[in-house]
Amino acid sequence: MYSYGNLGDPVHTKVGVIGLGFVGLPLALLFVKKGYHVTGIDIDKNKIADLEKGSSYIPDIENSELKQALAANTLTFADHYDGIKSCHIIVICVPTPLTSDLKPDLSHLKKVSEELYPRLQEKQLVIVESSTYPGTTRDVIQPILEKSNLRVGKEIHLSYSPERIDPGNKTLKIEQIPKIVSGISQNCLSFISGFYNHVFDTIVPTSSVEVAELAKLLENSYRFINISFINEMAMLCDKMDVNLWETIAAASSKPYGFQPFYPGPGIGGHCIPIDPLYLYWAGKQREFHNQFLWLSKQTNDRMVDYVIKQIKEKRRKKRQK
Repeated sequence: MYSYGNLGDPVHTKVGVIGLGFVGLPLALLFVKKGYHVTGIDIDKNKIADLEKGSSYIPDIENSELKQALAANTLTFADHYDGIKSCHIIVICVPTPLTSDLKPDLSHLKKVSEELYPRLQEKQLVIVESSTYPGTTRDVIQPILEKSNLRVGKEIHLSYSPERIDPGNKTLKIEQIPKIVSGISQNCLSFISGFYNHVFDTIVPTSSVEVAELAKLLENSYRFINISFINEMAMLCDKMDVNLWETIAAASSKPYGFQPFYPGPGIGGHCIPIDPLYLYWAGKQREFHNQFLWLSKQTNDRMVDYVIKQIKEKRRKKRQK
């Protein structure tokens, strides 16, 4: 299909991005910015129609940025997978939600993998960016892709690199955030490293895809647990009649050993409410009960009702004045 030596070189490399949500669309535009020709794929026809008109549905993406890439013919969109055959690198950014009983829902990842394998070509590199539990890339994605009769690490390459998109962050550009990279084999790691070295300022290679998968869950579980702790502190401070916000500000003056977290009505964002429960589920499969994660979930679940109760109480007192 093309020379391995050209992998990652923008002049010779076409990139396909599957899933054009808050992760996939910014990545697609970053690749364009770095000189690549990109095909963005999403099965949502309404999304594709908007994008082809240069209309962004993501606040962080300006319409002008889309229109400029479209006018330069460096970015195209499709609501089907047929263009995959001409892509050298395929980046998967589809959702990995939870089921109603709090189990990992890999249906989107599996569906994409099933669509990919009949279209795979030798020497292609597939990168999974979707957040998931350790073992997914090796045990779930690899067997589906190898139904193509192309062996991962030999004829094709499979890597995992957890997304670190921070919606609304105006301080850091995407390429400035260090990028964790991993591969099923050393060859796979070499190829994703070669590609992402062209895209990101810093890459962080890991020894296995499982380490990279777990790193993403660890990052968000850290935030999940600390947010639940500060939410519990908020409830305690209400009973003690102490200003938590002032307390956090005072504690933040310590130049080491403390990082501020702030209370709120539960857990917000796209990943924080979900990723820790992927880790909790993975532990359960090994008969390990992660008490911190479960207690954190219970605390954060209580916060919505607690905040509503506090609002009602303040309104009642205000009416009585």
